[in-house]
Amino acid sequence: MTGQTLYTVTEAAALVGVHPNTLRNWERDRQLPVIPLRTPGGHRRFTEQHVAAIRDALRPSLQEGG
Repeated sequence: MTGQTLYTVTEAAALVGVHPNTLRNWERDRQLPVIPLRTPGGHRRFTEQHVAAIRDALRPSLQEGG
């Protein structure tokens, strides 16, 4: 795919502190600030930049206690 580190949905979810299904639901509902890459088999892959963007998007709600 690419020369960068790619994370599965489970790994990316752990890095941002949410359940994997939460990431899946957010993508389905178009609430993610990124569009994950897909393997030829259709599995989601998140880059380090994707993870950082999701963390940044979550930061305001985490600071509010949400």
